[in-house]
Amino acid sequence: MNMVQSRTKLLPALAVIGVAVITMWEYAAGQAKTLDEFATVLGDWKGESICLARKPICKDEKVIYRIRRSPEEPGRISLIADKIVEGRPVYMGTLACDYEKTKQVLSCEMTQGVWKFTVEGKKMQGTLTLNDKTLMRRVSVER
Repeated sequence: MNMVQSRTKLLPALAVIGVAVITMWEYAAGQAKTLDEFATVLGDWKGESICLARKPICKDEKVIYRIRRSPEEPGRISLIADKIVEGRPVYMGTLACDYEKTKQVLSCEMTQGVWKFTVEGKKMQGTLTLNDKTLMRRVSVER
C-alpha cells in the first residue's frame, strides 16, 4: 500500500475522531454553563423566617436552607429546609425550585402557595405567599 492510499484510509477515521473531540468539548462547555448557572444560589443559608399572618400555627423561626442541584430533576434546584429548635436543626421539608439566573430569583411552588427568593450576593430575601394571596412569611438569610 502506498502513502496516498494510507492517507485516504486514515481521513475518515480522523474525521470521526475530530467530530468526537468537538462533541465532547461542546458537552463539557454545556456542563460548565449548567454548573455556573446555579453558582449564585447554591450553598447553605442561615437566618430567620418571620410569620406575617398571625395564625396560631405560624411562629417566627431561625432557619437553615441547604440549596443543592436537584438529583431527580436536572436543571432544577432542591431547597432543604430546617428550623432550629433548642439549638438543633429540625427537618421541615424539601422543595423543588426553579432559578432564573438573569433575575436572580428562586421560585418554589407548593400545594399551599409559592416561595420566592431574591439573591443579592451573600444575602437572600424571600416570601411565602399562599394561594389566597395571604403574605404568610418573610425570610432573610445569609451564607
